[in-house]
Amino acid sequence: MMTSSAAAVSTGRAHRLFFSSRLAVFSILSTVLALGCGNDGSDAVGGSNGDGATDGAGGGDGNVADVFVVMTAVENREGRTVFMNAVEDLKTRIDLTEAVETVAGRVRAAYGNVFTFDSETRTVTKWDISDDLSVTQAGRFSMSNLGVSSFSDGNTFVSPTKAYYVAADIRQYVVWNPAVMAIVKTIPFGDDMPLNSSPGQGSGIVSGDGETLFVTMSNVNYSDLSTTPGMRVAVINLNTDTLVKVVADTRCPGGNFARMDPDGNIVFLGDGVLGFTTHFGVPPAKPACLLRIKPGETEFDPTWMIAGTTVADDSVGDLGALQIIDDKFMALRRDEEAAPLADLEVPFQYFGRTRFVPVVGSTADFAGSLVETNGSDNFFGLTYVVDGDFYVSPVNIEDRGGDARAFAYRIRDNNTLELMVETVGSIMWIGRVR
Repeated sequence: MMTSSAAAVSTGRAHRLFFSSRLAVFSILSTVLALGCGNDGSDAVGGSNGDGATDGAGGGDGNVADVFVVMTAVENREGRTVFMNAVEDLKTRIDLTEAVETVAGRVRAAYGNVFTFDSETRTVTKWDISDDLSVTQAGRFSMSNLGVSSFSDGNTFVSPTKAYYVAADIRQYVVWNPAVMAIVKTIPFGDDMPLNSSPGQGSGIVSGDGETLFVTMSNVNYSDLSTTPGMRVAVINLNTDTLVKVVADTRCPGGNFARMDPDGNIVFLGDGVLGFTTHFGVPPAKPACLLRIKPGETEFDPTWMIAGTTVADDSVGDLGALQIIDDKFMALRRDEEAAPLADLEVPFQYFGRTRFVPVVGSTADFAGSLVETNGSDNFFGLTYVVDGDFYVSPVNIEDRGGDARAFAYRIRDNNTLELMVETVGSIMWIGRVR
């Protein structure tokens, strides 16, 4: 834990430096929290991001070709460029000269298409990928008329004709149709979500019976680093597209990761922004832990909680990026031994100077063990699920003039890493399209 001397850094200086670098922090956080994400977190049940859609579900035009997408961001002092490559195999070296250039910073694959979310224009674009791996636009629409100012990673695909986006800046859920690329309706957050707050990526997951959408709504007010105590989850009725309620549990900090275990339980990771608010929040958030909502229920199970120290296989327990495949789980944990908090001078350095490493284990007890990283000192900031395997990739935080190398690794059954994707810049997302 942080020593009292380290914690006594000048609040004014720390906050000035933190907020002067806020855009950089948010860029990193939005990627990391999607680990996501998530999926990216994730996000799809059986997919790479947990957002309710299996990668490639519904498969394009009926062909059987393997199609994957790799999104790469190259940043230098002139700005940032995002590239989308369609490839047949993830065991590959990416050639950016064959990529489609885009400014979109968020991406999902669902139902045989790729969807990108451009924060500059608040536009969602659908892309088709042909058998020869050429990429073409297949539709687009904008959320700017709703007042959306930027995109987070809070998107959940429910069906080929329904998706939900958490628009924190306008305090609404946006229901949209991926088939016709149009907004269907909006659902107000209600008074439960404070103003000037961000619910992070808003990781969503559909219940096993397909009746309910659970969306994480824990938040941080970035103007003063204040946090809402506990984990908070919105419960949405998918038949009526209505917000039923928001449930809360103060045993764990806020978090943005929701996954389904083999028994149909919805498991939530209260991570405290990868432990950041645990150490720097006002007041400090509680340590990370896992909670669950049992099948057929809409309240947290009061009899079940797993401490983050158990999951992380260490005494600190700062966690993020939960993924589940069948009876296995993966998460990222902060390595206090490699980068002690006491060495930090300002809060922002938490993300630039700490080290996150993957842990894996069984969902029977959520006890994790470290993956062998071959001595890498990388910030493992992104996690994915592709074809039944866990993938991780580091985040390149430092400005290296666009020359940084980027990698994605598959975690083998023996808890070692296999190099798969190699490119330049930073990998933002990988996943199967069909």
